[in-house]
Formats: sequence, structure tokens, C-alpha cells
Amino acid sequence: QLQMCIETDIGQPAAVPGSFFSDLAVDPDSPFIYISDPASGSDAAIVALDRSTGLTRRLLQGHPSVVPDATVPMPLAAIGSSTRRLDGVQTLPHSGADPIALDRKGEWLYFAPLRSSKLYRIRTEFLRSPDLNREKLASHVEVYADKPPTSSISLDNKGNVYLSLIHI
Repeated sequence: QLQMCIETDIGQPAAVPGSFFSDLAVDPDSPFIYISDPASGSDAAIVALDRSTGLTRRLLQGHPSVVPDATVPMPLAAIGSSTRRLDGVQTLPHSGADPIALDRKGEWLYFAPLRSSKLYRIRTEFLRSPDLNREKLASHVEVYADKPPTSSISLDNKGNVYLSLIHI
């Protein structure tokens, strides 16, 4: 069953001029949706949307866990492709925060930039907490595993992480 659950316009400060929202993960036990925003690369972030209030927050913007790693080559599949940003401009992908997935209980959000050799995770309780400042939130990000360039991730019921690989 298809449900349209986002009736909120995501505007500033959760969206920046270069935003284009990529993937989303719906928390099964709370009203939160987490959205990856590769943006312009250096300003990539994760956006948390509270469906109960309609409020959004832009999180981890510019943190190494969401920005592309210049030492990782751009995947051939992404070269020459373009995306339409929220402001309507066609742009080449900058490969910031892209794949995201929640574990079955909604306790961990797994995420990574497309151009990154690392998969990261953070407990969702920290993403939901408006009391954590930028530095304290960033201190809770963990490197989970090494990975190749990846455009999507998924977790099964046993907590195994699956990656879709992009050939470079």
C-alpha cells in the first residue's frame, strides 16, 4: 500500500540551495523519517523529519561521514548522469550522503556518501535529540565497515548489511 506521509514542505534551514533529497528511511517505531541530502558535496547532510510535528532538522552537514571522499574515484555509472535539485537546476552528482537504511528496530541509521570507502552508523536516539549540539552529535557517528562505492544499502531481519555496488 502506497502512503503519502510527508505533507511538509522541507525548506530552510533543513534544505540548502544545492539540496536534492536522495534516499529515505522510515523509522518503524517512531514518527521520524531520515533523508539523505548529497547537496553540493561539501554541504551534504542527513535530514530528520518528525511526522508528528512536521518539523525538520539538518544534521551532520559537512561531517566526513556525509561528504564525498576526493580520494575515492567517481563511479563510471555516475559520470555523465545528472540530477534535478530542489531549485530545479540540473546538476552532476557530487556523491555526498546517499544510501541510508535503518535496522529492523529503528535503533541504528546506516549511511554513507556514494564516494566513500566507509559505511557509517549512528543511533537514532541521537538524531532525534534536539538537545545535542553539532559536535556532540558528530561524536556519536561510528565507522561500521569498509565499503566500495555504493548507491544503496539494505539490512535484513538478522542485521546483515547488503550493498549495491557501482563499478568504477
